[in-house]
Amino acid sequence: MRFSKYILKRLGWLILTLFIIMTITFFLMQVMPGSPFNNPKLGPDQVAQLLHTYGLDKPLIQQYFIYLKNFFTGDFGTSFSQKNQPVAAMILQRLPVSAELGLQAMLIGLVIGIPMGVGSARHRNGFLDGFLGFISTLLISVPSFVMAMFLLFIFGYSTNLLPIIGWDGMFSATSWMPAIALSFGVIGTVVRFVRAEMVESLNSDYIQLARAKGLSDNEVVYGHALRNSLIPVLTLIGPMFAGLLTGSMLIENIFSIPGIGQQFVTAISAKDFPVIMATTIIYAIMLMGFILIFDIIIAIVDPRVRLD
Repeated sequence: MRFSKYILKRLGWLILTLFIIMTITFFLMQVMPGSPFNNPKLGPDQVAQLLHTYGLDKPLIQQYFIYLKNFFTGDFGTSFSQKNQPVAAMILQRLPVSAELGLQAMLIGLVIGIPMGVGSARHRNGFLDGFLGFISTLLISVPSFVMAMFLLFIFGYSTNLLPIIGWDGMFSATSWMPAIALSFGVIGTVVRFVRAEMVESLNSDYIQLARAKGLSDNEVVYGHALRNSLIPVLTLIGPMFAGLLTGSMLIENIFSIPGIGQQFVTAISAKDFPVIMATTIIYAIMLMGFILIFDIIIAIVDPRVRLD
């Protein structure tokens, strides 16, 4: 009963947050300079006809309530720049590409970041700890698009080891450079988080008891400390994965990947309001949804978490 109440409470906050984001985004679109129909080839009568077709000649508050009603019935509207293209279909076509890219970057980040964090904790305050701390700070600080340009120069233009544009699917040759560029921030974050959790675990009473029982160092580290340290890491995965999807906009443009990030950037330049609105809301839903899912997972796997 308490678990159901917890989920319903979180869903309520999620819906309220989504409503606020939709409202803010809708009215921000109205103050954007320019118009989606500022083509000099269009005459005043043609512009008026387009405004009427898309309902933009109605009062603003009426447009707002029409958008809310359409959204909650699954209608994101029609693209201004892509004639007669439903926005929902455009996003559904590109979303799997962005999801695959984000998932590959997340897996790379976890596979590399967790061992680095463990090694840093096992040699805390030593040379390796300092070196890995410097690397993690560097990976977090440098923007992913800078890393992307560096990878392009090394593995693309200089050596021709990997294709520089396109997308042939997850773990294909075209996926490695963009996924690695996106994963650098994940690696740095995971290293620092795992190190902090591991240091705390290695200094705890149950670890001292395990050592007193004669367990080897590897058994203590990997059998006890690491296992308990990875539970809090689950709290990072949801927001980081959603962050990878939102942060892939420039990466998708650099590598010409047909994901929603590239579509979002194109929509902004074209002032395609329905696409901008829908993409922003989809990003918000994914971020809040992943956070909720992993909060529930943590509440299930770790009985110490309070649901109040």
